[in-house]
Amino acid sequence: MPPKLADGGSVEDLPGRVKQLIADVPTHPTSRFAVWRLLSALLVIAGIAIAVVAAANVWLELGGAPLVAPNDPAEPLPIPGEKPPAEFGLPQAEGAAEFRSGELSDGSYVFLSYAASDVDAAAVVAFYRDRLAAAGWAFDRQIPISIARPTFNAPDPDAPPAMMTGFEARWKQPAPHRRLILEVYDSKTPAADVNVVLKLRRLPD
Repeated sequence: MPPKLADGGSVEDLPGRVKQLIADVPTHPTSRFAVWRLLSALLVIAGIAIAVVAAANVWLELGGAPLVAPNDPAEPLPIPGEKPPAEFGLPQAEGAAEFRSGELSDGSYVFLSYAASDVDAAAVVAFYRDRLAAAGWAFDRQIPISIARPTFNAPDPDAPPAMMTGFEARWKQPAPHRRLILEVYDSKTPAADVNVVLKLRRLPD
């Protein structure tokens, strides 16, 4: 006689019981809950992935740089320095000081900034329009811009930040084929009256 199971059933019935147990797993309430949790987690992960891809596409469409790691050799880091605009064949407003620069090693992009006193943003734009026109640059456009003034050690950090207003102007140079973007703000601080930013990029021929 075959041995009996604890519930009185026969060992010969064991394979059939295992098959039935496997068949019943999907309909068991606990198993259903586990499967539902797994599917929910997968849906959340898929949603996050879609959002990240969508954000990356919008960034690229708006002219952002490719999303690569900071140390990725495909996207070299700018070389910091304190070079004035004159070293790149660009004019600079009278009284310019506190030069900051960053440039790619291949010369395809240069970022320059400086401060100046006894002048305002409108006068700086007019200065560049005159000097660049004489150097053969083609003026593209000029628009008003504004940014929040830095609030380091502000007495009320929760107060709305004050705004610095100014202008953005753009030019193109036919030979060599380059684009220049000027951003100038009326900072009106004890150290300077304006802050000037120049972005020089080499364009494909």
